Amino acid sequence: MVTISKQQMAEWILLDYLARTHSLKEKISFYVKKYNMNFEDFEKQVKNSSKENFEEWDDYIEWKAFNNFHSSYLTQIEEVKNGNFQLAE
Repeated sequence: MVTISKQQMAEWILLDYLARTHSLKEKISFYVKKYNMNFEDFEKQVKNSSKENFEEWDDYIEWKAFNNFHSSYLTQIEEVKNGNFQLAE
């Protein structure tokens, strides 16, 4: 049997979350560069456009999901750093 401490688990979880946030930041950065604006401005542009652009709507949905996942992971990172997690069997 292998014994793993809560601290070791926290470090592994943090590494995983940090890798995921890095990947998401790269994906978000792609859209910032593609449209030369931040998500909030892009969202306004897409929602206020008089002509529907399917590529922009697809990008909007994906960009929004990346932002949501990124925000969620940042929250989870803080929880793990503060020791606010439990190990389940």
